[in-house]
Amino acid sequence: MVLTVGAIVTDDGAPTITWTDISNAGDRDPDTTVVIDSPSTVVTDITLTNTVSGVVNGWYTFLITVDDGVNPAVTDQVNVGVYGT
Repeated sequence: MVLTVGAIVTDDGAPTITWTDISNAGDRDPDTTVVIDSPSTVVTDITLTNTVSGVVNGWYTFLITVDDGVNPAVTDQVNVGVYGT
């Protein structure tokens, strides 16, 4: 499964963007892998794969951090629930 997540970032410079998977491992099948395709861009795809069961159901949390190197870094979260039919 591929998810697309994004944010709106406004800064007068070129801030550093970092997407991180902060999901609780117990909230999804332990065989599910998460790959953030472009963790340093404002909008990125996230690929969820489970090669054992093929099911990626669970609760996922992704953190975006924006740091302009001058002011304190700003963070926000995206929560995604993936359920069966």
